[in-house]
Amino acid sequence: MRKQIQPLIVWAIVFLSAVGIPGQAKQIEKKAYQERVIKALDDLKEKSYRSTTVSEKLNDRDSKPVHVSKRIFEVIPPDKTRWIIEVDEEKREIVQIGQRRFVKSNRGNWKGDNEKRLVNKTIGSEQIESESYTIDENAELNGQKVILYEKSEKFKVVGDGAKDRRENLTTRFWLTRDGVLLRTQSELENVDSKGFLRTTTDYEYDPKGLKIEAPVK
Repeated sequence: MRKQIQPLIVWAIVFLSAVGIPGQAKQIEKKAYQERVIKALDDLKEKSYRSTTVSEKLNDRDSKPVHVSKRIFEVIPPDKTRWIIEVDEEKREIVQIGQRRFVKSNRGNWKGDNEKRLVNKTIGSEQIESESYTIDENAELNGQKVILYEKSEKFKVVGDGAKDRRENLTTRFWLTRDGVLLRTQSELENVDSKGFLRTTTDYEYDPKGLKIEAPVK
């Protein structure tokens, strides 16, 4: 009996190795990760789409969110965009067509916006201590078979005048089999305070009824 079982075990191992096990990730090289992810992001430039981003701030990764914000971004190439930003009770809409930009806050009126854009300034610097890249070719998203790329980083933030801190950052990209981006997610954890920030973005292509026009003449 034992001699009959052994060939079956060997066959099962070979079969699982060939088809892959759902949810099983494997290490890949940084270059391969970057090439596939960057291409998916570059492809967005030619697409009409709506992305919905939800940012959650937590006291630690296992707690409930203490703060949630939502951001909708719509694009019609080559130069039409719309932002809808909801933070607490505040809502802000921004429409840009070419060089023309319009803004509306809460229930106010649309206004032309000619203010100069603020440039983000980097405070402190990040020293990467370790990084790794994985791919899961048998992942699922909303019942659909997808490919999941994941990047994990551990780094130290120094030089901002405050106490140095260590943070862990995990970034994920869910792509269809032919490379279309469906979802991104980043999870940032402060190692010392356990503070946790999760940001998830879902993408919808050629959404029905998508239309972006100047709200005022």
